[in-house]
Formats: sequence, structure tokens, C-alpha cells
Amino acid sequence: MTDQRRPRSIREMVWLLCQFEGRRCLWRVPVAAAAYGAIAVLPVVGAVAGIYVGSDLKLSHVVVGTIVSLGLAESARRLACKRPWRAMFARRLWTYEAPSPRTTLEVLIRDQDFIRAHRVLRRNRFVPMYGAQVGVPPSDALDLTLRVGVQEPVAWMRSTSDGDRIGRIAAVFEAEGMRARVAGCDVIPEPL
Repeated sequence: MTDQRRPRSIREMVWLLCQFEGRRCLWRVPVAAAAYGAIAVLPVVGAVAGIYVGSDLKLSHVVVGTIVSLGLAESARRLACKRPWRAMFARRLWTYEAPSPRTTLEVLIRDQDFIRAHRVLRRNRFVPMYGAQVGVPPSDALDLTLRVGVQEPVAWMRSTSDGDRIGRIAAVFEAEGMRARVAGCDVIPEPL
């Protein structure tokens, strides 16, 4: 069976990058737009250059003008196939989302904290990989009904061991005042 997911839109990639990096990633938007525009304009530039070079109607100049025009049009076609305006978002996002199974930990959270937990984890450079309902919640934590797999990206690794990683993830939830159980360790926020 093959994976038939649709590719992410640029908007989705920017949204996810903003969750990881904040507004620091937004410089990529105008640069990607400029790359897209430059590639789109390249065939027109080639046509104008070809006309300018061959405008005196000397056969050698007309041939050179035609070569320039066709060459720039083909260059634009090849560059457009690579879609560099998408690649600059996808490559950066991949540094966060590249699979790192040896760093995976499971975290139990409450249902209502699901979206907030994803945001908080990404802001602290952890990747929520999946979410699933818990069939039977732990008897001492009946409100923790959702299981989330969390990975630390290899490119952004700061943990020195699994214990350190558990502590860092627990600290993330504790700082946000969210109830969680990180790899068996309870995080219970202080009452206000």
C-alpha cells in the first residue's frame, strides 16, 4: 500500500514553521515569492533578449537571439519543475519532522489539551507525531484519555538521555499548567 497523502500547501508549511520558530521564519515568504516571480518572468526576459539580439535581422544574430530565448525558456521550465519556492519551506520543516524513532516518548494528556499541547511542544522543538484515544485510562488519572507520541528532532536535539528528555517534556507541560503523564511521570500543575 502506498502513502497517498496530498503534499502540504505552502500556507500549511508556514503555519507549522511558525509554531516551531515563531515569526523568525516569515522572511522565507517574500524570498519564495521572489523566486516564483523570477522563474515566471524568465521566459519573457528570454523572448525580449532574443528579439533585441536579432533585431538587425542578420542571420547570425537571429540564430543567437533564438538560442538565448529558447535557452532561458528551457531554464525556466527546469527550475519550475524543482519548485524552489516550496523547497525552502519543506526542507526547513523536514529538519523538525524527520523521523527519530529512538527519541519517541508517549505522553498522556486530557482531550481538551490536544491542540494546545501540539502548539506548546512545537514551540519547544518537540514533534507530536500522533494522537490516539486511550482505551482504558490509568486508574489514578481518569482524565488522561489521549495518548500522544512525541519525538525530539535529531537536528535540534538538546537532550543528553531519555531521562533528560522526559524531564524537559514534563517541564514544558508544567510551565503551561497542563496535566500530563510523560513516560509514566506525572505532571500535576500547581493550583491557582
